Amino acid sequence: VGVVSPGPIDTGFIMDEIDKVEDIVYSQPMSTAGQVADNVLRLARGECNEIAMPWFSGKLTTLSYLMPRVRRALRPALYAMGRRNKEKYRKA
Repeated sequence: VGVVSPGPIDTGFIMDEIDKVEDIVYSQPMSTAGQVADNVLRLARGECNEIAMPWFSGKLTTLSYLMPRVRRALRPALYAMGRRNKEKYRKA
């Protein structure tokens, strides 16, 4: 058993309805469908059993559930970063 946790993926699912998606979603880099597919294949080949995309999002998630105060402290900054990135995507 393995898992790929891709975070946001640059597809119509979130890009076509950009105003309906929470700002914090855009605080992390977008993955492409191809990148996700490549990682699913890595998992299927047995190269690993867990892949977080991007890797630091997985680390940040682990840190935030182990230390809720850190999560609460970072949340406003992540929302602000997401708002800025969302505007860039909207203009692209």
